[in-house]
Amino acid sequence: LDLEHDQDFDFQNIYIQIETIFPNGESVQDVLPLELKSDAGSWAGDCSGDRCNIRFNLIDKTAFQYIGEHTININQYGRKDNLGGVYALGLHMEVLGE
Repeated sequence: LDLEHDQDFDFQNIYIQIETIFPNGESVQDVLPLELKSDAGSWAGDCSGDRCNIRFNLIDKTAFQYIGEHTININQYGRKDNLGGVYALGLHMEVLGE
């Protein structure tokens, strides 16, 4: 998961809820914390100017059980509805050899 935010962001982390809906209609949900800043106060990822970019590895070495269309929903799961200072969120998937 790729995230871009500014260095004035008010929080040390963001909680997200990920839902995967499989071709057979079944779904799974998980809530994950994304740590943006260390306890010492330094930003994770690459920061330039007033913006930071960070890539989170959400799942490592997994396989989809079903062939077909999968839907992945990502929602902010925090105490505030609006998180000012977040500019972009992107999902990056890599297909590795079988």
